[in-house]
Amino acid sequence: MKKNIFTFSICIILFATSGCATNSKTRYALMGGAASAGAAVGYATTKEGDSKPAHSALWAASFGLIAAVVGNYFFNDDEELTTLRKENELLKTPRLELIDEKTGYYTSPSLKNGKKQKYKVRIYKTNKWIDTDENTKYHQDMKLEKIPLTGEKKE
Repeated sequence: MKKNIFTFSICIILFATSGCATNSKTRYALMGGAASAGAAVGYATTKEGDSKPAHSALWAASFGLIAAVVGNYFFNDDEELTTLRKENELLKTPRLELIDEKTGYYTSPSLKNGKKQKYKVRIYKTNKWIDTDENTKYHQDMKLEKIPLTGEKKE
């Protein structure tokens, strides 16, 4: 009987710890498998006159606790959480990519005298949504920046 329980516990451990996709599932499977193994060891090593269920529960709790501590040490989520926080910050901040930069004389709509003003023009590529009210959003995909330079040119 003891050999069957031990074999059954080993099968449960192998089944529970194989195929977990995330660290939390791996930790839970490790704790469950260790508790099962502890219960089997406790049941198999119970002395004559002791309560088998109580002894199994004591060993299961001890093995489960040890597995939880070891699992939290080896299957730590700190690196994954740090990476996700960095990616989240990158998604929150709009990135600008400079596409083109030119310098030239351009007519400004504010200048009514026909003179051309010298500007440096930068065109950026961006990907940003702007809330105007609760029902409306605008999508921006380009940004044009005009930097006035000194000097005028007559036509």
